[in-house]
Amino acid sequence: MATTKDNFIKAMNKSVGWEICATSSSGKILRLEVPIKDREGLAKIIAKAHGGKISSKKTVIDFGAFKVELKNPIPKAATKTGAVEFGLLREYHTKKLVTSPYTLHMPTSAEPDEMTYINDVNTFIKKINHPIDIKLNNKIYKNICGANKVHGTPKADLVLVQFDEARKSFKEVAFISHKKGGGAKAFQQYGGISTSAGRVISDNKLVLAFLADLAMFIKATTGKYEAKSGISVFRTVPNTAVGRKLVAQSLFGPDWGGRYGADSVHCIAQGNPKLTKNGNVFLLSGEAIHPPKADWALKGPTDNFRAVFAATFRNGRKFAATVDGKRVNVGNMRVGIYPYAFVSGRKAEKI
Repeated sequence: MATTKDNFIKAMNKSVGWEICATSSSGKILRLEVPIKDREGLAKIIAKAHGGKISSKKTVIDFGAFKVELKNPIPKAATKTGAVEFGLLREYHTKKLVTSPYTLHMPTSAEPDEMTYINDVNTFIKKINHPIDIKLNNKIYKNICGANKVHGTPKADLVLVQFDEARKSFKEVAFISHKKGGGAKAFQQYGGISTSAGRVISDNKLVLAFLADLAMFIKATTGKYEAKSGISVFRTVPNTAVGRKLVAQSLFGPDWGGRYGADSVHCIAQGNPKLTKNGNVFLLSGEAIHPPKADWALKGPTDNFRAVFAATFRNGRKFAATVDGKRVNVGNMRVGIYPYAFVSGRKAEKI
C-alpha cells in the first residue's frame, strides 16, 4: 500500500543530507535532493519501502496521489540579496525540533520578488537563531520561524510560520498577498472577475453589469463580439456597500469577511520586507502594508489606488457575458479589477 504524502515527507526528513520540497503549485510533485550518484537504484529502494512504482523516468516514483523525483542537490536560486533560504524552517526539521510533516515551497523563477521576500525574512531570523515575535498590521504573532511560499494559486502568496514547541510542529498564522514595490502601478491587477476568482466575485451584480455593457460596447465598436487592437475601457467601482465588498474580496480573497486563510489574507505587503526591533517584538513593514479593508482603494475617482473595472485588448483572451438574456463570448479582451493608475496612462474610454 502506497504511503501518504505527509508520511513520506516525514520519513525523508529523517535522512541526514536529504532535502525535500514541492516543485509544482499543487504540491503533487515533490523534489527529493540526495547526494547520491545512483539515483535510479535509490529510487527503486524507496519505491519498494514505501509502496510506490517507478515511472518511465527511472528517477521518478509514482505514489498515486503524488510523485517524487530524485535529483542532485543544486545551489539555491539566486536573488539580488543572495540565495533563497528557509533558515530555521529547514533547520528545525533537520534537528528534529519539528516532527510533524511540513512542506517548504519555493517560488518559481517568475516570482523573484517573492523569493527575495522569503530570503530576507528567513535570513534575518536565522541570524538571531531563534523564533521571534513579529508585529504585522497591529497584531503580534509569536514564535515565528520564517516565511514560506503558499502553494497553488490562492490570494495569499506568502505565509508567516509559527513554531509550536509543545506540539513540535509548524503552524501557518499570517497570510500575505505580496505585490512588487513601486506604488499603485506596480499592482498591475487587483484581481480577476471570472469564475476562477470565485463565484462571490464573478456573480456580483456590478461585475455582471460591467461585462454586459462591455460586450455591447465592443459589438457596437467592431460590429461583432470580438475586440480589435487598441480598445481599452474602464469603469469606476462605486463606493457602495456592494462595491466595497467586491473590492475587498478582489484585494484580499473571495473568503474576505470570514476566517483568515489562503483566500482571506491578513494584508497586502508591498515591496521588500523590513524587520525593525521595537522592545520585545519586531515590526514587519515594507514600502506599504495594506490592511484588509477596502477604503484605501475607494478614494477619489482619480486616486492612483482607486479600484476600477478595466478591459484591454489581449489576443486570444475572452470573457462571457449575458446580453438581452443570451450568453455571448467576447474575444480578445482581458478583464479584471485594477488600480486607476493602470488605466490613467492609457487612452482608455470610460463606459
